[in-house]
Amino acid sequence: MLRQHKATQAIERQAAGSEWRDRTGLVFTTDRGGPVDPRNLLRVVEVAAKAAGVEGIGVHTLRHSAAVAWLERGVHIKAVADLLGHSSVAITGDVYGHTSDDAARAAVEGLSAVLGL
Repeated sequence: MLRQHKATQAIERQAAGSEWRDRTGLVFTTDRGGPVDPRNLLRVVEVAAKAAGVEGIGVHTLRHSAAVAWLERGVHIKAVADLLGHSSVAITGDVYGHTSDDAARAAVEGLSAVLGL
């Protein structure tokens, strides 16, 4: 999905020519390379959530879900903190470090395997 987005963005960059506002580090941009207005992103998320029949989903929910998914897949907490713009891994751990039932079960199964149980 991100590869496709990057390809689309390259086409937009070429079409914009000198009007492209090159800002290093932006993944999602307007068709001219500028930062996306958070209100526009919120509208897109709300429309997609409504179409999926899900209520109460916002940008923060997506951020939270991404952070938890990264941590559960073993991404180092410092990398997650950096991606989220946190100044400390303690913040990341406190807010996003809870474990899901699946993660807790995997931890117990891993310990059982090590102990030969």
